[in-house]
Amino acid sequence: MRPHQIEAIMGADAETKREMREVLGRRVREVWLEWARVQPDAKRSWINGWNDIEERHREVDRDIGEVLFEMGRQSVVDELLASVEAWRTKLADLDPTSFPDEAAAAEAANVRRVAVQVLSRVTELLEARHVEGTRLAVPKVLL
Repeated sequence: MRPHQIEAIMGADAETKREMREVLGRRVREVWLEWARVQPDAKRSWINGWNDIEERHREVDRDIGEVLFEMGRQSVVDELLASVEAWRTKLADLDPTSFPDEAAAAEAANVRRVAVQVLSRVTELLEARHVEGTRLAVPKVLL
């Protein structure tokens, strides 16, 4: 993933995007240092912290952080889509005629209809963000 791709993921302004890349890159460097410090034959350059490495190495760490961020984002979207589908299946199996009276059956049918509409909209939003690679945000109406 290159810097132009992080724009789509993070939305927001250029400063926020830069800060997020910095956070991701620093985290990659921290993990690297944890690994390097326990290597019996570690080179001195392997244990240099963020402020002690060249900019080109920081950029590599930022890129690695972005790729990992994207992998995590895709995983979350996939899991949410699977959950929505599971709920859609449960709603499809709901039998309003099994309720004790017509009023309860009518209310159950109405709840089912609205829930299916909400799940359809959630699916649309998740799939759009999955394809576009934009920041995942749950609409406030669903909270």
